[in-house]
Amino acid sequence: MKSGRRFAISAVIAVAMLAVAGCQQTQQIKAATPDPALSSAGRNFVDQVQQQTAAERALATVARDESTNKSIKQYADMMIKDDTQSLQKLSDLEQKYKLKEPAASDAAQSKEVEQLKRSSRRTLDKEFLKLSTDDEDKLLKAVKDEANSAADPDLRDYANNLLPVLENEVKAAEKLQPHKSKRPARS
Repeated sequence: MKSGRRFAISAVIAVAMLAVAGCQQTQQIKAATPDPALSSAGRNFVDQVQQQTAAERALATVARDESTNKSIKQYADMMIKDDTQSLQKLSDLEQKYKLKEPAASDAAQSKEVEQLKRSSRRTLDKEFLKLSTDDEDKLLKAVKDEANSAADPDLRDYANNLLPVLENEVKAAEKLQPHKSKRPARS
């Protein structure tokens, strides 16, 4: 009976020692694995997308709240939804790479939001479309560049997944733009 008990105690001690050794080995592997890092170009891209997307979402929020045009409100809602999802995915990358989130927007972008807030109901929709398409064009260019040249596979995947979303927003904005009459070319 005593030998059985000794054997059981010895087995428990052996298992515990193996578990401790395994934990130590895991900690050593983790210590040897460097934290993921982004190049300065990658960090700049993340900052640019975060700032432009946050500013775009702020513009869309003003348009959704202030416009009387149902189509503009729907477009603004789509932008808010897309931008919120984009910012969440970007936040996940920032956490993975241990990046600090930049300020929500720079002075120029805050100025755009204030400019839109001061617009009259008559000019709000036109001003919103102008501001949002200008911002969208800048963002689309940066995302295309990153999708084609990113050294980091996470950023390249993020950019490639964001491209169709931005292209859809551009197409939706184009449909809302007032059509300018085309004059025949003069000879």
